[in-house]
Amino acid sequence: MAIDLIDIVLESESKPGLAPADAPIKIRVLDNETDWQAAAGLIEAVCEDAHAPVFVFPHWLHSAWCWRVPGARLKVVLATVKDECVGFAPLVTSARTAIGFQIRILQLVAVPDTQFVDLVARPALAYEFAAALSSHLHDARSDWDRLELANLSDRFGNWRLFAQALAGAGIAAVVIPAGANPFVDLRGSFADYYAARSRRLKKSINLGANRLAQMGRIEIEWVRNCSAADEALTEAIRVSSISWKKSTDTTLNQGGPRAFIERLTAGAAGRGQLSLWLLRLNGRVIATEYQLIHEGVVHALRADFDPAFGYASPGSYLNRHLLEQLFSAGLRRYCMGAGSNAYKRRWADGSEPMFQLLAYSPTWRGKLLHWCERSLLPLLRRSRPALGQGSKKAF
Repeated sequence: MAIDLIDIVLESESKPGLAPADAPIKIRVLDNETDWQAAAGLIEAVCEDAHAPVFVFPHWLHSAWCWRVPGARLKVVLATVKDECVGFAPLVTSARTAIGFQIRILQLVAVPDTQFVDLVARPALAYEFAAALSSHLHDARSDWDRLELANLSDRFGNWRLFAQALAGAGIAAVVIPAGANPFVDLRGSFADYYAARSRRLKKSINLGANRLAQMGRIEIEWVRNCSAADEALTEAIRVSSISWKKSTDTTLNQGGPRAFIERLTAGAAGRGQLSLWLLRLNGRVIATEYQLIHEGVVHALRADFDPAFGYASPGSYLNRHLLEQLFSAGLRRYCMGAGSNAYKRRWADGSEPMFQLLAYSPTWRGKLLHWCERSLLPLLRRSRPALGQGSKKAF
């Protein structure tokens, strides 16, 4: 069932900031790049008004779409009131095999480097947007089987309103913990922060610094402007291509990741968000870190180093010195991205819980999938140990 434009009149209690009854929220689905690009200005405006995470701004989303999964299709949901954008959900559809048949998945536009996402709505109409989006998904229930929203943070609460609205629309939904995003609070002094790091970490950094110093001249460059962005990105791509990640499909020299990072760099540099660090040894770049800075928050997206110098820990050396500068730059937080890597734990002084929202279409396919995933499979997992014990007793 193709849905293009629907008027949704919300029947809810009167609350401050709600859309008037004579100005219904209109939902439009953008299913091609041309329409999506044309709506970029509307989307940018609502992102600014909502102080949304950088990972849902048009320049990020269009960059991420360059690294799209084969077979994925756009289904960006745009909500307007009197031709003004009041909210949007940058969704894509794809297919996956589960419980013996192919299911249709709805997800937010994202890449492995995405840290935080949310549904975006003007603050005064967040409740209405959540209800309108839920109503739309109910009407379009034959087009999807499962909705998966990952990388959700309580710093941005629209997704929790949406979870409540889904229940009100008769759509089964569940919120599950999904790890944490470790961070460093940059509002204190670097001296106090560094003094609290482990003795083992500081000893390792000092050892690496001595080894680097013995090899020659050490320089650190912080690239923030457009004029130096291209040359710095070329170095970052080169180091990524020879890093330990070269056995994966995520290094920046490969098709999708390269298209993503090149487009993102152009957009971020023009907005003053680009933050790219280079560590040089005798003029040669041996470690890099790619960041975005948005509303006082530093998002560390990529860190790579030349494995030929791994014994000198150039990544740790760079991290220590870039943090020292970030502490003095009037910023609020340094986010390292979700994951429980050991190196992140050594540097972090806090972590932010992350969540995933799953919802199931109110169709026989969605209901079957929901029952299998949320009832049958957990039951089988709980039964397995009991069956094993019973087998041991029998013999």
